[in-house]
Amino acid sequence: MGKKGRKRKTFIRKKKDDAESDERREVKKFRKNDVIRNRGEMENELFEIYYKGQNIVPPSEWNEFMASLKQPLPQTFRVTGIRRHAKFVANCIETIYFRQWKADSDQGEEKEEEEEKDDDDDDDEEAVRVVPPQPLPWYPDQLAWTMPMSKKHLRKSPALSQFHQFLISETEQGNISRQETVSVIPPLLLDVKPSHKVLDMCAAPGSKTAQLVELLHGEEDDDAGAMPSGFVVANDKDNKRCYMLVHQTKRLLSPCCIITNEDASIFPNMYLESSKGQREKVEYDRILCDVPCSGDGTLRKNVVLWKRWIPTLGTQIHRLQQRILWRGIEMLTVGGRLVYSTCSLNPVENEAVVAALLQMSEGAVELVDVSQELIQLKRSPGLHTWKVMSKLGMWFSSYSETPDSLRAHFLPTMFPPSPEAAADCHLERCIRILPHHQNTGGFFIAVLAKKRPVPWQRGETTKRHHEEEEKEEKTTTTTTTTTTTTTTVKEEEEEKRVDVDEDATASEEKEKPQIPGHKENPFFFLKGNEPVWPPIKKFFGLDDDFPVNQLMVRSSGGKKKIYATSERAMQLVQLNEKRIKIINVGVRVLDGAGSKGSICQNRLAQEGLSVLLPYLKRRQVYVPLDDMAILLRETSPNLSLLTESSQKQLTKLDAGSIVFTYDSTRCECERSETEDKMMNEGVGGRRVDACGWMGTVCARLLISKSDRNHFLLVLGLATPDDLEDKKKTEAKVRKARQRREEEEKEKEKEKEKEKEKEETAAVVVVD
Repeated sequence: MGKKGRKRKTFIRKKKDDAESDERREVKKFRKNDVIRNRGEMENELFEIYYKGQNIVPPSEWNEFMASLKQPLPQTFRVTGIRRHAKFVANCIETIYFRQWKADSDQGEEKEEEEEKDDDDDDDEEAVRVVPPQPLPWYPDQLAWTMPMSKKHLRKSPALSQFHQFLISETEQGNISRQETVSVIPPLLLDVKPSHKVLDMCAAPGSKTAQLVELLHGEEDDDAGAMPSGFVVANDKDNKRCYMLVHQTKRLLSPCCIITNEDASIFPNMYLESSKGQREKVEYDRILCDVPCSGDGTLRKNVVLWKRWIPTLGTQIHRLQQRILWRGIEMLTVGGRLVYSTCSLNPVENEAVVAALLQMSEGAVELVDVSQELIQLKRSPGLHTWKVMSKLGMWFSSYSETPDSLRAHFLPTMFPPSPEAAADCHLERCIRILPHHQNTGGFFIAVLAKKRPVPWQRGETTKRHHEEEEKEEKTTTTTTTTTTTTTTVKEEEEEKRVDVDEDATASEEKEKPQIPGHKENPFFFLKGNEPVWPPIKKFFGLDDDFPVNQLMVRSSGGKKKIYATSERAMQLVQLNEKRIKIINVGVRVLDGAGSKGSICQNRLAQEGLSVLLPYLKRRQVYVPLDDMAILLRETSPNLSLLTESSQKQLTKLDAGSIVFTYDSTRCECERSETEDKMMNEGVGGRRVDACGWMGTVCARLLISKSDRNHFLLVLGLATPDDLEDKKKTEAKVRKARQRREEEEKEKEKEKEKEKEKEETAAVVVVD
């Protein structure tokens, strides 16, 4: 490239950078104008006019409704049900932290009076009394609690700040999930079972997906490694948000979760292998359709919406919501259940979308009456009639009322159906959660059931789609056997029952450009005859019936990091990897050993230990509580510090990866009263399985600090930080006691001096 070319390229780059910096300044200026400094700025006249006109709130409750929207959202957390020791975690929270909260609540009135006397710069900040968390009355097993205070207030008290740090640590480990109250509802209404094929169409950031995975594993017994036959496909269109989804689901350590990166409105068909060995299209038993929305139900959390909200936010996204819901119904199996939800209160985004689908389905889809589910949840019924507002505040009751100049901005499906059609649709079965009813955010939920294929799925496909399918089948059958040829003929006949919109979608998928984002590494599944497997199998004593074909790596060159999947997840990857962008699947079970002293070049990974443990016949050592406490508190304790029984087990093993297990059911003398009660209830005893490494002299656990603290909490033992804090507290108490003693001595000396002065003064007076 010559000098002129280089100069021109530099000039263009500089001009582009200047334009981007100007754009950033405008965005920054825009965001600065949207900052809400106090509650007095939480006003939007058009918002009030719009929702008063929609009658979503009775007039007698309007002031309470608006006041609740201006209050900070309470904090909510729940204990994950996938964990074997969920009950123990809940019990630890109640016994360790909630007692302190109750003690602080007794002093709440005194603190409140002191805070009222202080003049803060922030006029809208109020003193908040310390109130213990309350369980959500409608959540199963009372494993979810709500705290009526914001994060800022949560950090005020030292005791509460410590509890806040505990929440953060346990959330990182997947033992606790911090989730908004209303966000918990849709997965519960899906009624997920372990055998279900589940799809989350718009999954990021992943809190609902994590809950779906928990429900999939919800009926597991106390045996480690129990794996459901179903799976969860979590999809999101945004490539970057998919990695947030990976982080959320990775904490749950499930081999049954697959994360994909596709457009939900044209989500491609996926295939599985049938019981006859044939390829068949996946029809999902449960689908969560939590669509993008205007989000005005989150005003308590996203306060900038007070200034950004306009009535056309709902109309702008209505068509996309329709397309996602229709695609979800197409993929739902007959007899399956789909939950449509938004964090919006707008009927244009809610009832209008549901009513349009119900009318188009001609009775193939119906709204499910869930009034007897989550009975203690307060809810409002869906609307039968509503109005649509333009950007300038003009009301329209029907599409025919819209002027020609505005008709391009509206769709007929945005308007309410006729009274007869609305009654046939049973729109009152929809659920609207209002913020002032139970101190939550705003939310909308509709539970739909598919009775038979929808009309557009029962029709014949287009000629163009037939030709494309035939070409695809011909290319696949050229290298297959006669059995596979008969299979593809059956598949052709089955795929004729596809709707017209899906036909156009299928042709677009072949022509669409590659999705931007990070290029994922391919998935390579292991075989039993590969050189890497026999040493691993022999070293850990794995059973012959271990499904080695469900192990995979992400690189063909090295096999240090090995992942495990369920059988159906493996099939989904193998049959759909070239058709769908799969971001992540499986859980890591083996890592590289990284040590020359071990016979095996791989070591067990803590996150996938529950998958391998049922098949493990060697390298597992049962230790008493005292030994487990030493291993958890110290980095590399000497083997001589352990009990004689543990040392005998360890001397029989070679150096390398090992599992240390504490099981209270093996030792009755180490059980607590709470544990005996829970065992009588069928919950089981305390159990800790931790991956470690045994050398010639020392042993250590190969787990994170937060894992160590969690296991100590479950076992009812103090963490190293707690012991250190206790020492510091005791030292402070000793210093304070010494200081008081010194002060008392000084006071006594002063008193003696005063007495001497008085005596000398009296003598002088007498003289």
